[in-house]
Amino acid sequence: MSQILVVEDHDDIREMMAELLRIEGYDVLEAENGQRALDLLTNGSGRAPDLILLDIAMPIMSGAELLDALEERGLLPELPVVVVSASSSAPQARRAKAFLQKPLDVDQLLAKVRELCSA
Repeated sequence: MSQILVVEDHDDIREMMAELLRIEGYDVLEAENGQRALDLLTNGSGRAPDLILLDIAMPIMSGAELLDALEERGLLPELPVVVVSASSSAPQARRAKAFLQKPLDVDQLLAKVRELCSA
């Protein structure tokens, strides 16, 4: 079973994505900001997630700052990231495997998750 880390500061959006993914059979971890996600990724005793769904605009540590931290630690190439943003021109998307624009299209989200988790 693939594990997905959902990093989103808006509780309702994060919980909706997590529940949708759980219904589809994925194991889901949740983080409300980049710092919490980084803590999970670097201090967690479990395996690394198979995919990260990452919002860009968040308090405490933004998605862009999390990407920087992962890159500095050499983790970015092995962790597929999908940037999820309301901004259609999120420059951080170039470091990600894919970009999905908010508001999210559920079918598009699930298709991208399936594609990247089966790769």
